[in-house]
Amino acid sequence: SSGGNPKERTAVLLYNKPPNVVTSHKSDDERKTVYDEIQSMQGFLGERRGLLEEMSSFAESTGIRSKLHAVGRLDADTTGLLLLTNDGGLVHHVTNDNASAHAGMMATAVTKTY
Repeated sequence: SSGGNPKERTAVLLYNKPPNVVTSHKSDDERKTVYDEIQSMQGFLGERRGLLEEMSSFAESTGIRSKLHAVGRLDADTTGLLLLTNDGGLVHHVTNDNASAHAGMMATAVTKTY
């Protein structure tokens, strides 16, 4: 890793995506993104007034400093559970057809040693 920083632990966030929020890092039409919501802590605190002012940044509050990636996508108007992680290998394993084709099972365990 650059700068001598130790490798960050894998984090997986469960996010209840509201409508009219896009599953993208940037929005061309000014809509909020799931990443904007999470970084602003709105995704964690919702409308609880006063708490946002007391909280430090997302990175300081959670220890997650690396970029998050969605595991799959939900349409902008769709609500539901969205998984986000800082582990690109996990995203690839879950979303790549070839990664799961060899398993031939209904469910498989993903293990990783740190």
